[in-house]
Amino acid sequence: MQEKIDLHFAFNTVEAIINSLSQAAEEGDSWASETVKTVLTKSPTSLKVALKQLQEGAGKSLEDCLRMELSLCLNILNTHDFYEGVRAVVVDKDRDPKWNPSVIVELDEEYVASFFQYQWKGSP
Repeated sequence: MQEKIDLHFAFNTVEAIINSLSQAAEEGDSWASETVKTVLTKSPTSLKVALKQLQEGAGKSLEDCLRMELSLCLNILNTHDFYEGVRAVVVDKDRDPKWNPSVIVELDEEYVASFFQYQWKGSP
């Protein structure tokens, strides 16, 4: 299992990870098939932000990681997707979120980078 995780999640972009999983799924890998299906149900914004967080956090101190986490938490609260996810899972329980944007290709790197900006008064 760890070998599959290492293989498919070693890429630098969400798109490449999805492509790797999709290709393996087409070749009959049931784990890759289930994994890509799960990934594709998630918020495209959250997928890109989470990958960038992992990449940037790898080279940071604990203090800097906690600052980054605080910024991400506060900034994500200003998005449609956070509230849509809560609605779809907790409130209506329809498990059918309408993400905005709805697909990864509609996201630009500037938008993703904005989640990592300290945008509140007295920020560290």
